[in-house]
Amino acid sequence: MPFFLESKMENEMLTYFCWFLGGAVSYKTLAYAFNLGTAINIYNKTLNGCIVMLNRIDEQRLISLSQKHIKLKQDGVEEEEFEKEKKNDIENHHLWREMMITIILISCPKSIKSSIRFKDWNSAMKLLNK
Repeated sequence: MPFFLESKMENEMLTYFCWFLGGAVSYKTLAYAFNLGTAINIYNKTLNGCIVMLNRIDEQRLISLSQKHIKLKQDGVEEEEFEKEKKNDIENHHLWREMMITIILISCPKSIKSSIRFKDWNSAMKLLNK
């Protein structure tokens, strides 16, 4: 076989190998990017589910506090003591809300934290209502 045919054949083989290698690298890169996007989407949906659960718990806590305050009124607790108890309950409830959001944020992996769309209770509830 003449030399120039062998050289041409080797060049074609090298070209095909480069196309194969380029396709394999492109596939791996795109698959990784799509999988990462899917994982972040699933994680955000999970966080959204956590916020929904916290919202339901919050509603139940508010109902419980309201019933407690009604019971205190019925028991004839002094107005000053009642207002003090009510104020403490409201402050504790707001503290509980912020603590729950902080626990969620602390529990998130560092690689995902930048994609979280809430930072406090109010922004979490706005996200929930969208």
